[in-house]
Amino acid sequence: MQRLRLARALISFGGLSVTASREVLRAVSEPLDLYHTLGVTHYALGAPVANTGASAGTGGLDPLSEEDDCAAEAAALVDRMGWSVGEESPGRTALAAGLRALRRVGADVGTDDLLPYGELAAATARVDFDHLAGIEDRIDVAERALVMTVLLEPVLATLRRMAQEHEAALRYPSES
Repeated sequence: MQRLRLARALISFGGLSVTASREVLRAVSEPLDLYHTLGVTHYALGAPVANTGASAGTGGLDPLSEEDDCAAEAAALVDRMGWSVGEESPGRTALAAGLRALRRVGADVGTDDLLPYGELAAATARVDFDHLAGIEDRIDVAERALVMTVLLEPVLATLRRMAQEHEAALRYPSES
């Protein structure tokens, strides 16, 4: 029954397809060590950015050159953070796609600008894994990690937006 509830949550709230949900749940059940189980789970989830490829509307930039530049910038950020992230990680692809999108709208966001966000993400990951400490059953740990990755992510994005609203109210008080 728990698996069915988890599958429904992955599909309805997490936005995964039925096929992707099945693949992720199968990965969670495979007899791997915890590190590899979590890796298979993350890779099965794919990139958190829907369009990771180069597209039209690059504002006069060469799409291939821009793609290479953004992939290099993403790799530089991962290196500066000291993160152990596989070369084929969907996160690398998504990060490069996000940088391309920012560049296309004229937002000059580089590695130095992203370092504080990377540090916040690293702190969040530590909190995530602190919540898994002490759980002995590997499948239970993997399921909980999956829930935190897919279902907690929108909650964290919402908290960030609410914090931005609060910060804007502090910095730019309404005159009405």
